[in-house]
Amino acid sequence: MKKPIRFCAWGVFVFCLSTAGPARADFNDGVLAYLQGDYPQAFITMQALAVTSEHGLAMYYLGMMYLKGQ
Repeated sequence: MKKPIRFCAWGVFVFCLSTAGPARADFNDGVLAYLQGDYPQAFITMQALAVTSEHGLAMYYLGMMYLKGQ
């Protein structure tokens, strides 16, 4: 009988942290640009996050920028 494949919980945890870190930093940079009124930079950052990682809050900020004409 074959043994089932087991995933190392630490390996999955480290993988999740390594992939989420850059997206979190980019999102924070986008929010900071948005709050400072640098809408072109905020738009570029949020659009990249929304397309590549389907970041829900980035999509929200994009929608708010479209709604407000920013």
